[in-house]
Amino acid sequence: MNIFTILSMVVFPLYLFLGWYVYNLEPRARLNKIFFIFSGSFAIWAFTFTFFYTSTDVESAWLWYNLSALGRFFYPALLLNLGLIFTENKLINRKWYYSIPLYIPGIIFLCAVFTGPFITQDLIFINNNWYEVLITNNIWWFAYNLYYLIFVPLSFIIMGWWGYKSNLSREKKQALIIIITGAVAFSLGTVSNTVIPLLNSYLLPSMAQIFGVIFFLGIAYAIVNYKLLKLTPANAAEDIISKITDMVILMDPNGKIIKTNKRIENLLGYMESEFRDKTWEFIVKDPHDSAEIEKYLLYINQNDKIRAECDKLEIHFQSKEGEQIPVKTFLSLIKDDLGPIGVLLVGQDMRQTRELEHEIEERIKAQEKAQTHESKIIKSLQEKEILLKEVHHRVKNNMQIISSLLNLQSGYLKDKHASDALMECQGRIMSMALIHEDLYRSENLTEIKFRQYADFLVKNMFHTYHISSQRFKVNIEADDIFLNIDTAIPCGLIINELVTNSLKHAFPADEPGELTIKIEQDEDEYYLTIADNGIGLPPELDINNTATLGLLLVNSLVGQLEGELDVNRDQGTIFTISFKKMKYPDRIP
Repeated sequence: MNIFTILSMVVFPLYLFLGWYVYNLEPRARLNKIFFIFSGSFAIWAFTFTFFYTSTDVESAWLWYNLSALGRFFYPALLLNLGLIFTENKLINRKWYYSIPLYIPGIIFLCAVFTGPFITQDLIFINNNWYEVLITNNIWWFAYNLYYLIFVPLSFIIMGWWGYKSNLSREKKQALIIIITGAVAFSLGTVSNTVIPLLNSYLLPSMAQIFGVIFFLGIAYAIVNYKLLKLTPANAAEDIISKITDMVILMDPNGKIIKTNKRIENLLGYMESEFRDKTWEFIVKDPHDSAEIEKYLLYINQNDKIRAECDKLEIHFQSKEGEQIPVKTFLSLIKDDLGPIGVLLVGQDMRQTRELEHEIEERIKAQEKAQTHESKIIKSLQEKEILLKEVHHRVKNNMQIISSLLNLQSGYLKDKHASDALMECQGRIMSMALIHEDLYRSENLTEIKFRQYADFLVKNMFHTYHISSQRFKVNIEADDIFLNIDTAIPCGLIINELVTNSLKHAFPADEPGELTIKIEQDEDEYYLTIADNGIGLPPELDINNTATLGLLLVNSLVGQLEGELDVNRDQGTIFTISFKKMKYPDRIP
């Protein structure tokens, strides 16, 4: 056994490990799948050459040499495919089978190897090593070299240009690592496998499969330092999970824990490794709580009603020290086109809230016994205000979680209509979330300033639909009008629907335009106007009798406000809604 055999034997499992490691970062990502196959081609090459180096006769040497073609003939195509996917080439990323032509040369060369003489005329044994005697005067030799000289350099050019054009320092470093380590590895491989045999020199045998490990170690370095090949929807999901301040558990449909965040690890006192290969029963010990979660998982894809009943559960998590922690959980099903792929559990630690509620209850009781103690009454009101702010803050957080989940789900959808529908749902959710955010930050917990809210709402819509603020002039006229939450939410949703409709349909071919949002007050009557100077509504469209979801929602919301809707189509489109401020129902018996 010589040094080349040992080196080839060592790099074989290393290729398999690196390929499997990257694949497990996100098994459904095409990029990671191609990298796994790419590393597998080098693993096959290294494995067969381990036996090629140790062959005792020419027949065995030919056998292992020809079998190595299964790896070495396909790696240029795999490298080019990897580069096109990594740089987000539109054609290759659109359909996987568009990359099939890349592999046709490798298939042809493989057939040529097993059906007759190819580019190797003979194998000779010199100085305890097998060497190739190349055929350089046939068409196969020129085709083979043309294949390598086009595919490999083109791969590095594509990835290098991508890194050069990128504005992100991380991506520039990724491209630099790929080019440097790849160029070194493939240059050394070309010298050992082509240049030396052409010079009829027998200093070194073919070693390209060994030199290739330089390139793979470079990629491994990039993975560790810059998260290379982890640019998938899962990466976005991990960022969302890591930033959520509540407890998060990601489970498979059977309840096995896949991922936890730092919040739950710190709260329960467990390390991340201690959750590995465990189910949710690891932290839920109460029989009643267990029955509720089991009911959710049992009917996860069968009964929407039961699943909805289990979406919000009051349960207890058991810490490592045995403490039962009250938790309000939100269970959400994660699906793709083929059905459920997991369950997301978001839990809120209710101890502080319970303590705050209990403290407020005690203070209220004390106030009932001592009505004349004015300082206690003032303090109690302040505590109620804190609790109400907390409620608004949590409602806003929950809506943002829902919006993030919708955004994550849209990443799995290929249907543009379905993706647009999810985006519209996000807009409606954020229009309500902004109200709770405004109330949370405001000194007045019952009313919001309409102008400030409308301004935030329009900016969020421009951000959601990736629209430049320079394209549209937005006029918001509201003076100092304040609305309560029961009135502001329908108004916000109406603005969301009508402005979204204007942005999508009123200005074709990316034409600039002007939007106006105005609210006026005449004693107890309010007039809300949403106008644009676009192409206007179709003449045949009956605003009161339409199947369009957005306009149906607008009519419903106007009815909720007990108002009236008027549409003027003379110049652009002007919607005017007249209504009175909604009054809170009497909440005190």
